[in-house]
Amino acid sequence: MSYEIRESEGARVLSLNGKWTIERAGQLKALLMDAMSGAEHVALDLEKGAEVDLACLQLFCSAHRASIKGEKRLSWHCDPHEGFRKMVRDAGYSRTMGCHKDPCKNCLWSGGCES
Repeated sequence: MSYEIRESEGARVLSLNGKWTIERAGQLKALLMDAMSGAEHVALDLEKGAEVDLACLQLFCSAHRASIKGEKRLSWHCDPHEGFRKMVRDAGYSRTMGCHKDPCKNCLWSGGCES
């Protein structure tokens, strides 16, 4: 399990690799908060095959709601890998539009790529 936070084309990118499961939820929460601190736009990058579980999906969703509340933006840096997309579908997170808390309807689970 590893991570990297870098600046790229107007966004702070948080790249995750390896297993990010409930055992690492506290660390992931701290990373998300750190990445969002002082950045107007944070992009999540799971391109290298990060493995996540339901706890991590919940943290991503919570971080997205926090970004909306803070008038910031949280998005994908590039489309997540198929294993992640399958996990999102299996967990029931797939959406065709954002939730009611998202005025721009750009929910993480409705797709979209920043690259």
